[in-house]
Amino acid sequence: MSIPDSTASAADYWRSAAEQRLLHSYDQPHCWQGKNLKDVQSALALEIDVVAALLCSLRTRYNAAAPVNRLPPEVLTNIFGILKKVDIPPTTKPDGPGYHIGWLRLTHVCSQWRSVALHSPCLWTDVIFSLGSNWAEESLQRSRTAPIVFEFVPSKPWEPRRNLAKINLGALIAQHLHRMRVLNLKTDADSKSIIPICASLRGEAPVLEEIKFSNLPSSLLIGNTRAQAQNHPHERMLSLPIAPRLRRLQLWYFHFLWSSLIFKNLLNLSLGRSHKHSADS
Repeated sequence: MSIPDSTASAADYWRSAAEQRLLHSYDQPHCWQGKNLKDVQSALALEIDVVAALLCSLRTRYNAAAPVNRLPPEVLTNIFGILKKVDIPPTTKPDGPGYHIGWLRLTHVCSQWRSVALHSPCLWTDVIFSLGSNWAEESLQRSRTAPIVFEFVPSKPWEPRRNLAKINLGALIAQHLHRMRVLNLKTDADSKSIIPICASLRGEAPVLEEIKFSNLPSSLLIGNTRAQAQNHPHERMLSLPIAPRLRRLQLWYFHFLWSSLIFKNLLNLSLGRSHKHSADS
């Protein structure tokens, strides 16, 4: 690779290039009138875009010469993973610009870091809907086939039904259940979406280790008697997935079949229900 002898040669080259490109074409402002003026502005705007792209290319090459960017992608991924644990983004969606985004700032440093981060599925395994459905869907794509933490826990008590109306949560769970390591859901049994959500859990979850599933106190299961709840069998009875590695299970305001629970590897079990239900779950 040949490197210019001095900065003077670079200055001479780009000055000469600018003169050849611009001097004879745009050196007569007094002649710019009417439609010709708009054409000149459009042409100059294109020139600016090209120069900006050239500067971006030069910055990319400059950053590539930094010692840190000579590290293998695997090492950078490990460093990014450590930063992810200590610089955690907010768990709620910010209201405006200029907010803290935690470790995600490293994707804005340079194109090489961004490329390494985007091609490291282990960095995108936290699928959190409280940051917005777009963020969650992007995390699902970037995590590829890696085991994920799937969390739908609205930050405000009135949000579940509104959010479920925008998200096909049941389809997402069914599609990715096989690679879920943690499943944390807070839903509203009043919502029609609760039926496909319950149905989506009837599958195999070979890497699932933890389940947290609860309904809000305003749900049908809490507000009605057991006899009334029987009119909503899909809402009151929850089928658990086939999860041989399940260690922790927390269910609130749901009934389920004990026969569907595998106790062999279970370490922690937490159950809660409405006080109006007299029979055991």
